[in-house]
Amino acid sequence: MAVVKTSAISEIVVTPAKSTDREVTDNDSHPVITINNFDTYTDDVTDNVTDFLTTKLLSKFTDGSPTDVTGEDAIVQGIASSVWS
Repeated sequence: MAVVKTSAISEIVVTPAKSTDREVTDNDSHPVITINNFDTYTDDVTDNVTDFLTTKLLSKFTDGSPTDVTGEDAIVQGIASSVWS
């Protein structure tokens, strides 16, 4: 008796920096990564399936520190490394 979640990336969008003349620590100076996922929840008792589209925005900095992307999918880590280097 459990609900099982599966998640699959459906789209990754990189939006260019809003402004290149701001401080290097300002998120507006860096591209933003948008990740869209299809999340599916399946109840193994009732066989009910619920689908959701979720969106996550990643900026280069979180609370002044570089954003930790180690928990993200490998493709997201690679993109973040490329666009934020």
